[in-house]
Amino acid sequence: MLNLTETAIRLYRQLFGSPELAGLIADGLETVLDGNTAIAVTEACITEVAALGGGFLQQGAALAWLSEQQRVSRNIFGEQLSVQQADSPRGALASAIGVTLSGHRSTVFLSAQDLSACQDLLQTAAGRHLPLVIHLDNRLSAMQASSTGSGHDAVHQAMDSGCFVLFASNVQEAVDFTLLARYVAEITLTPALVVIDGAETALAAQDVRLPSAELIKQFIGRADELITSPSTAQKQLFTEQRKRVHNWHDLDKPVLQGAMQDSKTFALGSAARETYFDDLVQPTLEQAFAQYAQLTGRQYSSISTYELKKADIIVIAQGSAIETLKAFSFYLKTLKNKKQNKNEKIKLGVIGLHTLRPFNSTVLVDLITNNKNASQQLIVLERMNVSLADDAPLMREIRAVLYKTSHNNTQSMLKNELPELRSVIYGLGGSTLNISDLWALCHSIKADSKQIDKENNTSAKGKYLGIPFVSYDVKNARSKTKEYHPKRQVMLDTLERYYPQITQLGINAKGKQLSLCSEATSSVSFAVSYIADSSSAALSYAMDLSAYLHKLKDGFIRSSVSSSWEQWSKRQTDFITQSEAPYAIGDSSLVDVFILLASDAKSLLSACQKLNDNGILLFSDSKFSASDSSKSLINDSLKLIKEKNLTLYKTDADPDNISDVLIWEKMLATLSAVLINNKQINLKSRKIISLRESLLSDADNSASQREETFKETFLLAIEAAQKNNLSFRADKLLHVIAGSTAQSNSAVSSAMTSEIPEMVKNLGQATESYDSLPRFWDQIGVLQQQGEADQLTADPYLATGTIPSLSAAFNDMSQYRHTLEDTMTDPRALIPAFNPKACTACGECWSNCPESAIATVAINPKVLIETGIKLSGADALRSVSSKLASQIAKRCRNSANENEIEVNNTGELLSDAFDVFKEKSAMPEERMQSIEADFSKAHTAIAEFPVVVSDLLFYSQEKKQNDSGELFSLVINPDSCKGCGLCVELCEAQHEASDKENNNDDSYAINSAALNNSYLDKENGTEEQAAQLSRESLEQSYKRQWQIWQKTPDTASATIERLLQEQTIEAGSALMLSRYNAFSLSGGDQSELASGEKIAMRHLLSAAEYHQQPLLHQFISELEHLRDELKQEINTCLSEALPVDNLAHLAEKLSDVKTRQVDLNTLLEQNTQVMDSTSIDALKTHQLVTLVLKINELHWKLSEGAYGIGRARYSLCITSASIASWAGTFPHNPFHVPVNIDVTGECAQVAAGLIQGQIKD
Repeated sequence: MLNLTETAIRLYRQLFGSPELAGLIADGLETVLDGNTAIAVTEACITEVAALGGGFLQQGAALAWLSEQQRVSRNIFGEQLSVQQADSPRGALASAIGVTLSGHRSTVFLSAQDLSACQDLLQTAAGRHLPLVIHLDNRLSAMQASSTGSGHDAVHQAMDSGCFVLFASNVQEAVDFTLLARYVAEITLTPALVVIDGAETALAAQDVRLPSAELIKQFIGRADELITSPSTAQKQLFTEQRKRVHNWHDLDKPVLQGAMQDSKTFALGSAARETYFDDLVQPTLEQAFAQYAQLTGRQYSSISTYELKKADIIVIAQGSAIETLKAFSFYLKTLKNKKQNKNEKIKLGVIGLHTLRPFNSTVLVDLITNNKNASQQLIVLERMNVSLADDAPLMREIRAVLYKTSHNNTQSMLKNELPELRSVIYGLGGSTLNISDLWALCHSIKADSKQIDKENNTSAKGKYLGIPFVSYDVKNARSKTKEYHPKRQVMLDTLERYYPQITQLGINAKGKQLSLCSEATSSVSFAVSYIADSSSAALSYAMDLSAYLHKLKDGFIRSSVSSSWEQWSKRQTDFITQSEAPYAIGDSSLVDVFILLASDAKSLLSACQKLNDNGILLFSDSKFSASDSSKSLINDSLKLIKEKNLTLYKTDADPDNISDVLIWEKMLATLSAVLINNKQINLKSRKIISLRESLLSDADNSASQREETFKETFLLAIEAAQKNNLSFRADKLLHVIAGSTAQSNSAVSSAMTSEIPEMVKNLGQATESYDSLPRFWDQIGVLQQQGEADQLTADPYLATGTIPSLSAAFNDMSQYRHTLEDTMTDPRALIPAFNPKACTACGECWSNCPESAIATVAINPKVLIETGIKLSGADALRSVSSKLASQIAKRCRNSANENEIEVNNTGELLSDAFDVFKEKSAMPEERMQSIEADFSKAHTAIAEFPVVVSDLLFYSQEKKQNDSGELFSLVINPDSCKGCGLCVELCEAQHEASDKENNNDDSYAINSAALNNSYLDKENGTEEQAAQLSRESLEQSYKRQWQIWQKTPDTASATIERLLQEQTIEAGSALMLSRYNAFSLSGGDQSELASGEKIAMRHLLSAAEYHQQPLLHQFISELEHLRDELKQEINTCLSEALPVDNLAHLAEKLSDVKTRQVDLNTLLEQNTQVMDSTSIDALKTHQLVTLVLKINELHWKLSEGAYGIGRARYSLCITSASIASWAGTFPHNPFHVPVNIDVTGECAQVAAGLIQGQIKD
C-alpha cells in the first residue's frame, strides 16, 4: 500500500526549503496525517534530539522521527537531528532529561505503560526546572489484562508530578499544543506533557495544517537565542536575559544539582517553587494562547464550551470525547421530529478540559454556576475506573473545586445552588464513545431526573456507559440466551440474584444505531472493511481514503482506525467522516458508503447492517461459500438491501490476477464515479485523475501502474454512469446470488447451535471455576464462535483476566482460511492433500508446522487393530488381532521387494490381511461369521486412517526382528490449518533433493510430494466448483481422520529414544512424534502465516516437555512406592492388634458364623472378648493414613488432574510484544501450562519470583 504519510511529509519539507514561497505558506501545509506522525514531524522541525526507547505502542512516532532524520538530517534552525537510543522508557526519559540539562531541545514519545514507570523522573524534571516536552500516547494501563486501546490512567497518575498538562482533542490540537507547550515550557522552565488519545487521535487519520517554518521561527525561536527573563525570580537567577533553553549543566558555570538536603532545606525549596516558578505557568499559557491565535487564527483556551447557554444537560469531558460530544449535540439540534414533546427534547452542552495542569478552576466554576438550566444535570465523563474509591480522578477534582468555591463563597453562590454531579465512566478497555449510548444516557436522565442521591452526590445507577451487566438485545436477547445458551444464562441469573444492583450499573443502547451523517449535519461517512495481516499496509486504507477525500472536497476529516494484537485473518473496519465541522463521530454511527474488500457472506451482511438507508456498498469480486450458513447470511443481506434501498457497485477485480493495491485503485475509481454521479462532488474528470496522480507521485515503484489502473477504471465508470448503467453489475450480482440461494432453507437455528469442540469433550466435566475450559466454552467460546461477542456481559470471570488452557482450540481456522484461499494466487497456500505412498516420515512437515495442525503417530499393527476394536466395540475380533497384525507386518515386509500392495490407509491393510486370514483359517463357520461381523465394524471405524510403511520406522526394524516394525500415520487438523503452504514447500523441497540424489526427474519429485494440492485438478464442471467440492470433501475426511488419531495411543518413548540415538531424523521431528511434545503449543491463535517465531516456540516447548516428562513420571513412581510402603506400615499397625494370642476365643466366635465371609466389625461387636489387650497406636496410625490420603491427592494432581492431563510440566513468563500479539490475545490461549504475560518490562524478575514460589510448593 501507498505510504501517504511519507508523501505528505516530503511535500511539507520541500516547501520549507523554498524561501521564495515563505510569504505564501505562513499558515503551513494542509494535509492528512495521524496524530503520532504529525507530532513527530512537528518536533523534528524544532528539536535537536529525540530520546527513543518507549514501548512498542509508540513505534509510530519513533519511526516518523527516524524517517525525518534520514530524509532531511536538520531542523529548520539548521541544527543536526539526532537520536538518543535507550533500552527502556525510563532510559529514554532520562536521556531526554540529560539533553535538556545541557541546554538543548529534546523530546520523548511515551505510552501509558511507559509513563507509569517514570513518575519519579517526571518529578525530577519538574524539580530541576527543565523545559522538556513529553508526548503521551494515552493508551490503557495493564490491569487484569492488557489492551491496545485508549485509557486515561497514566495521565491522571502524572497530574501531581509538577509538569503542566495539555490534552489535545484532535490531531490539529496535538500539533498546535506541541508548539504551545514548547513555548510555555521554555518561558517558565517547567516540563510539559502533551497528551493525545491512542486510537482516536494517535492512530487516526485527520486533516491537519502543519506549521510553517515562518510560524515556528516567529513563535518558538532558536534554543540558544537570548530572551528577557519573564519574572523577577528569573532575573535574580539569570540576570535580565537568559538563553531560551537554559544550560543547567554548563562547563562555564559549574554547579551541583540533586544534592542530598536536610528536611528543612528541602521544605523551603519546595515551597519556594510554587510561588516563584509554578505561579508563572497559568498567565504564560494564557499569553501563549492569545499570541498563537494572532499568528494562526486558531483560538485555544484551557477550557472550551459548546452550546452551553441553553443546555439542560452539561457534560464535562477531556480528550477526543469532546469532539464526539459536539457531534452528538449538533445532531440533537438537527432533529425535527414533530412527535417529540417538550419534555423529550434534549439540549446538550459540552465543557471541554484542555489544560489539566494548571487546572483553571475559576473559569470552570463561572461556566457551571452561570448556567441555571443545567443546575441538576452535570455529567462528568471520564475514561477510567478507580478501584476502592468513591469517585474517579476528574470527578474528585471538580467536586473539590465546587466545594472550595461554595465554602469560600467567592462567587456569591449558596450551597443549595451547587449543581448535582454524576460520574459516568466510558471507554474502558479502549472502546470508543458510542453515540447511541450517549442517546441512552440522555434519555435516562430525562426519564428519571431523581436518580441522583442528593445526600451524598453520588449514585451507582447508570455508572458505566456502554457496559452491559445483564444480557440485552433489541429483540429480547434474554429469551435468546435462555434458548441457545442455557448454561450461560444460569450464570447470569445467579449473578443477578446475589448482585441485584448490576441491573442499574450499565447504560447502553441495546442494539440501537443512529445515523449522524446527513445533509442536515453536512457530513458524509465512509467505512472500509478488510482482512488485516501482520504488515502495516492495512492501516494505509484509512489514511489513503482520508487523504483522497480531503483532496476531492474541502472539509474536516476524522477517522477511527481499528487496532488489534492479532496478526492474521482479523477482519477490521475503519471509519472515516468528512464534514464541514470538526466532529468526530467514530464507529458507532451508520455510514453512507461502505467499501468491502475480500468480501464473504458474513462480511456482506455486516456491511449491509452498518449502512444507512439509501446507502452505497462497493465491493470487489468474491467467491461466496455454498454452505447453508453462508446462503442464509446472503438471504439476510438481500432482505436488508431491499429494506434499506441500498445501491451496490461491484468492481471487476479477480484477486487471482490482480494485486491488492490495484484492486484498491479500482475501488477508489468506482467511488469517485459514484460521488460524481450522485452530485456529491463537483469536479471534472481530468481534475480527479490529476488529484489521484498527485497523491501517488513518488509513492513506490508501482505508482505508474496504479495511476493507469485508476484512470482506466474511472473513465469506464464515468461512461457507465452517463449511460445509467453504473450499477448494472450490482444488479447482475444480486440476480446470481438470489438464484444460488433460492432453494436454500433458513439455517438460523443450526447456526445458533455450534458443535462442541473435541477438546472440551476430552477435558472432563464442566465446573464453575475460572480455569475450567468446558465452562469457558459454555459462557464465552460459543459466543465467539457464533459471532455473538456483543452478548458478553461484565462478570467475575472477565474481571480476573484469565483464559483457561488450550482455549485456542475453539477457534476454527477454516472459515478464515477459505476467505484467504479465494484471494491467494499461490496454489500452495491452501490446505494440503496427503499422499501416504510418497511419504518417507522425514519429519520436515510436522515439526515445522507453526499451527500444530499436523499430528503423527508411530503405531504397531496390533495396537492399531485394538484401536479399531475399542472404537467399534468389536470384541470378537480381539482373539485374532495378533494374527491379523502379523499378517499386516508380513504383507508390508513383502511389499518392499515384491511390490504386492500399495498402502494408502488402514482399511486397505486390514482388508488384505483379513482376506488372507480367512483363506488359511480352519475356524468354524459360525465363529467366523461373528468375527467377520466385528471385523466389518472395526474396519469401518478406522478404514480412513492413513498409514505409511516407511523405512525409518518399519523396514529398518523388521530387518532386525519380525513384527517389530511400526506403521506411521500423519493426519491434518482442518480446524487448525491456516493454509500457509509451508508444509507443501518443505515436502516438495525434500522430494526434489531426494530425487536429485537418485538422479530422477525433477518434475516427478514435485508431483510425488507427500503433501501437495493435487485435489485442485478438475475433470468436470468449472474450476471454482471442482475446487469447492474437492476442498470440502477433503476437509470432512480430515476431520474423521483426526477423530481416529485422538483415540490412538501415543508414540512409544522407546521409539523416540531410538530415533534420537540413531539421528536418522532431526531431533525436533523425533520429539514431536509424541503428541505431548507436539502439542505443547496448540493452533487456533491469530499468529501470522508461517510464523517462524511460533515454530521456534514449538521446538523450545517440545524440548522442555520431553525433558520434564520423565522427571514427572519418576516422581510419580516414587510417590507410588512411598504410598505402598505407608500402606504396608498401616497394615502392620492394625495387624499387631489382631487376637493371635487368644485363638481359642477367636475360633469359638468364628464357629458361630454361618457364612463364608464375615466382617471384622461383626466379631468386635460380640460380647465375648475376641481381641486381646493389645492396643492400636492411634496417633501413629492417623498420621500414616493422613499422609497416604495426601499422597493420593498429589498423585492424582500429577498424573491425572481435573482434566485428565495431569500437572503442567513447566510454566511460562512472556514479555516480547511480538509473541504476546498472538500468544496473549483474548480469548485464545494456545498453551496447556500456566502463562504470565508481562507488560512491565521486568519479566526476568517476575519469572524469578514465580520460580521461588513454585519451589516453595
